[in-house]
Amino acid sequence: MSLDNETGLDKPGIRVRPVTGLVAADYFVPGYFVWAVLIANLARIGYEEKNMYMAAYDWRLSFQNTETRDQTLSRIKSNIELLVATNGGNRAVVIPHSMGVLYFLHFMKWVEAPSPMGGGGGPDWCAKHIKAVANIGGPFLGVPKAVAGLFSSEAKDVAVARAIAPEMLDSDFLGLQTLRHLMRMTRTWDSTMSMLPKGGDTIWGGLDWSPEDGFECKSKKRKTNDSEVSKDVHGEPVEVHPEPVNFGRMVSFGKDVAESPVSNIEQIEFRCCQR
Repeated sequence: MSLDNETGLDKPGIRVRPVTGLVAADYFVPGYFVWAVLIANLARIGYEEKNMYMAAYDWRLSFQNTETRDQTLSRIKSNIELLVATNGGNRAVVIPHSMGVLYFLHFMKWVEAPSPMGGGGGPDWCAKHIKAVANIGGPFLGVPKAVAGLFSSEAKDVAVARAIAPEMLDSDFLGLQTLRHLMRMTRTWDSTMSMLPKGGDTIWGGLDWSPEDGFECKSKKRKTNDSEVSKDVHGEPVEVHPEPVNFGRMVSFGKDVAESPVSNIEQIEFRCCQR
């Protein structure tokens, strides 16, 4: 699954390609559906493969490299044009998900840009061929976990794995060194850069503040009758005030850093560093 560090494309002798057709993303594994339910429901109201198209792409590559290697953007353009032409001129409704939302946004800019860098469709291509875009979970401002992933590959799935098998990921058990291999592999995926947070301090806040300051993040409703009011040793009610949470620190490595004042945190400026 790793890509070439220099080109961002395939390593010599290794070829991994996305599956084509509706089966590309109906199920991830048996019992774990992705688009299967939506495909089945659309089929019940008359949709079939001649008026549905699954735009599978290699999500490891940078968006432009999917066109360089696989001509994926050109294929999407051709398939949308074919769908419109064979369905009475009715324009297409596009339903992208997650990073696919950003990918399709890139496509809409690419398809109207002049060739050779763009699709050469002209400034009104999207208006002529696309009726609506229904985004699902689009990370337009990026996702904080992309930062943690680049630095340490730590994510929710890794935390779950640690809970199931403590020290397995960091150990040299069977010589796997799983977490190190995962870090080396994901850092070769140029698509990760498209998921980095955008907007700067205005959107996300800084080390000492965030737009969410003052917002109390409620946990799930308790299943018991216990309230947030506890009692002291004399049986008198005592109101418990939770410690304030600093939402501006999206990624913190260690509790000490997460709770320290900004003046005590050593910061490194990466902008002037050379590769």
